[in-house]
Amino acid sequence: MLNTVMRTAILDGVIRINPCDGVKLPEVRRTVIAPEALAVQALIEAAPRRYKALVRLAASSGLRQGELFGLENGLVGLDFLRRKVEVSQQLCMPAKGPQYLGPLKTPESYRDVPLAQSAVRSVSMHVAEFPPVDVKIEDRTDPRNPTIRTARLLFTDNKGRPIRRSTRSRIWKCIREDADKLLRAAGTDVRVPKKCTLHSLRDCYATTLIKKRENVKTVQIRLGHSKPSITLDKYVGYWPTDEDTTAAAIESVLGELESVLQPSARVVHAAAGTELRPPA
Repeated sequence: MLNTVMRTAILDGVIRINPCDGVKLPEVRRTVIAPEALAVQALIEAAPRRYKALVRLAASSGLRQGELFGLENGLVGLDFLRRKVEVSQQLCMPAKGPQYLGPLKTPESYRDVPLAQSAVRSVSMHVAEFPPVDVKIEDRTDPRNPTIRTARLLFTDNKGRPIRRSTRSRIWKCIREDADKLLRAAGTDVRVPKKCTLHSLRDCYATTLIKKRENVKTVQIRLGHSKPSITLDKYVGYWPTDEDTTAAAIESVLGELESVLQPSARVVHAAAGTELRPPA
């Protein structure tokens, strides 16, 4: 609004330059919505069989939505033997036009993420029940050489097609509502947050690592953030502060030095020529 007023003033000749030009606006922070563990379990249980592994993998890996939908079976994706997921492309879902495979958000987004055994088992069952089918799709992972190729996407819709934006929103809404019903039936006060999305499971992954005392660098690498400051700025309130271990850390180092350097005999101070005697 202020910038519009300034530009009007310039056009009217009131002022010569716009003082707002060159001013960098602060970044708008997205609110962290991390559902509780019980809510995540309800979301997994409420998910249709075709998408159950997707929900579990999202909470177990911290992958972005496009990264999840861009996973392929047998080429780019899950390494079942080494229990990790290779993230090297994403499914882009523009508001208009067909989906396509594209490069990741940042160079640091290309990463390997270790997986819990439960996530590997869930995806293995998914592949057995819903074998990936060949899908013709545009591959823009190399922007200089886009091609049309056959992909075997791990997660597709009921007709074996790449998941669309509208399909994702509709399915997630049903999962969230059914999960809340399960929680109510269980008699617990835990609920799925109203604004919880599939991306919120990424926040759940991050905050779980933090609560288990993983350091900033580890969390940054797992999430694929471009630098640790982004991770710290977003999740700083989740690092545990209830127990101060700083004094114990110093004592563990300097306390040992005191005993090692304890004099056992007279020590002559070379500079002053005085004697330092051990305490009586």
